[in-house]
Amino acid sequence: MKLTATNAFGSDSETKGSYINVTPSGVVEISNEHNVFVYPNPTHQMLYVDSKTKIGIIEISNMLGEIVYKGFNNNKINISHFANGVYMINVFDDNNELLKRERVMKY
Repeated sequence: MKLTATNAFGSDSETKGSYINVTPSGVVEISNEHNVFVYPNPTHQMLYVDSKTKIGIIEISNMLGEIVYKGFNNNKINISHFANGVYMINVFDDNNELLKRERVMKY
């Protein structure tokens, strides 16, 4: 039995004779029922957030979980001063409900 996982950064495979243990990574899927769009991704300068729902807070954190940006009612974010790498963006509405969680790559 062979299991292969692939993402934007490559792939990894594991082969076993009888079974493979798969454990969740803790990543939560958020439905896009609010039509929240984060673009362009990847980017090197500006990041835009569009939504049919009014945006409250936007947080961007690095892969260590440190918040590197926090803004209110702002749908245009300049990330040109961020170090190159992968970040998590969390978009909340005015009631602090999570609307979107997405990985963003800065190059």
